[in-house]
Amino acid sequence: MAGKTIKLFLTEGKPNGLTVAELQQWTGIALACPRSELPKLNQRPEADKPGVYILTGQDEESQLPVAYIGEAENIRNRLREHHRSLDFWDRICFFTQKDDNLTKGHVRYLESRMIQVASDAKRTPLKNGSSPSPANIPLPESDLADMEYFLEQMQMVLPVLGVDLLQPQPVVTAEDAAENTAESPLFEFKARDAAASAKLMNGEFVVLEGSMARKESTASMHAYMEKMRRELLATGVLEEANGEQYRFTKNYAFGSPSTASGVIAGRASNGRKEWKVKDTRQTYGEWDEARLVD
Repeated sequence: MAGKTIKLFLTEGKPNGLTVAELQQWTGIALACPRSELPKLNQRPEADKPGVYILTGQDEESQLPVAYIGEAENIRNRLREHHRSLDFWDRICFFTQKDDNLTKGHVRYLESRMIQVASDAKRTPLKNGSSPSPANIPLPESDLADMEYFLEQMQMVLPVLGVDLLQPQPVVTAEDAAENTAESPLFEFKARDAAASAKLMNGEFVVLEGSMARKESTASMHAYMEKMRRELLATGVLEEANGEQYRFTKNYAFGSPSTASGVIAGRASNGRKEWKVKDTRQTYGEWDEARLVD
């Protein structure tokens, strides 16, 4: 993939304030900020335009990360409504177009596609209710192509702003899973009531569909891993397989081998030592260090 240039402007010179993001040679623009900075966001001229937005925060009951995806003909007015009626969110990111070509039909289509992509990715549970299918939102063929391109650019910008819910889970074919590739061999993890396979894909440690995790957790399991387990169960990535195990229903990308092995084993785990290259005794850490030498 060719390199991309993303321009980030911190409007007040601080990293936790209002940020404006632009991708070179793209007419879209993103604005993101904490909820506490909403008055400053609403002063921006971009807030008067049609657009799509993502609210992120924690569910009041479960305390797990959640998100809401929406669209509006006037972002400012819609965010004022959400500020009055929704408590869960603590951060907002919205997208509009610099050349004023986005219409109500465009943003309705984008919202529907964003919900579809986020639901398939299962990275963060959504608080959205039902949404019309993209196929039921009439747009000319050329506009559909333009909006799909707009969505692709959003998927490029969002992770830079700390939002990954539109990032699809890496696709690992049966051939990829069975073979060692240039990027990664197949790794295995085995522990009490747990057996899992994983590969390194696009910089993410991906546990493969069908892997089995131990259902019972120990006192050594970190709180954030316990929280992640609940999130994976809530999104359907993990399902109960029997009285002692959970099963991964799809590939899932973890931030590190240790987080993956900890969630799978139900305890604290050094993934760099416990993941092994398939059919060898070489650990993930040894394999990783050898790459630097090579």
